[in-house]
Amino acid sequence: MYNEERGVSEDVDRAVELLVDAASSGSGYATFHLGVMYEYGRGVKQDFERAAELYQQASEQQVAEAFYYLGLLYLQGRGVEQSFEHAREKFQEAVNLGSAQAMYALGQLCVHGQGTAVDYSQALYWLKRAAQQGDYRISATAQTVVDEIELVLSQAELHVQESELLLGVPIRVHIGSIDNQ
Repeated sequence: MYNEERGVSEDVDRAVELLVDAASSGSGYATFHLGVMYEYGRGVKQDFERAAELYQQASEQQVAEAFYYLGLLYLQGRGVEQSFEHAREKFQEAVNLGSAQAMYALGQLCVHGQGTAVDYSQALYWLKRAAQQGDYRISATAQTVVDEIELVLSQAELHVQESELLLGVPIRVHIGSIDNQ
């Protein structure tokens, strides 16, 4: 409330104070939100390492958002050593708890070949799942990316077919996965 002016005047110092009290009492969600305050420097000095610690603590209480935000820190190498593998693991944990944002993030890892070969089949799987979750923050964006990938793949398939006709021989290509090497 104090952090977002919901029914009261914004007071980030009071918000931090309340979050510290609630986190000390064992609230995973308060611990997560305190991590957000540290990540963005709201009411406290910005500290990515402290944010990562708090997200880790909150994730131990199965807070999906904490897994997702910790995955983002690993992806970007903020407060932790950059690791696509750890990012993927954290996103997967968040997905297991129903996070559409983490589904989208896994899809993006596959699209960009971060920590793995580019894999459009896997990307489509995760992005379609994200789009179907009905999360207003991510559904439309995920569907747009799905549409773009499907368009590119269909155009690539047409080019392969045209090339086969011109050459008079079949071309064996697996379009769903392109190695990043």
